[in-house]
Amino acid sequence: MLTGYEFRMCVRLHKVTSRLVRGEKLSTSEREGWVSRYCVDMRTREVFLPQRYQKVQPHGWISIWAKDVVDAVDQMAVAVEVH
Repeated sequence: MLTGYEFRMCVRLHKVTSRLVRGEKLSTSEREGWVSRYCVDMRTREVFLPQRYQKVQPHGWISIWAKDVVDAVDQMAVAVEVH
């Protein structure tokens, strides 16, 4: 069974692959954009690269955009200090 994130990722990968098979030239961001969100393990507060999301159990992850990683780490650090 695929999670919603994995399903959407597969659809995006299929679109990218189809374009490449047709011979289209794609930028790096277009080629790599099919997997784009970092994964945070809510239990351990570890942040994983987008390609490593499978290291976290689906019920324990939060997906975040690259631009939000620094803020997420800061927020997790504050949460640890409070508890």
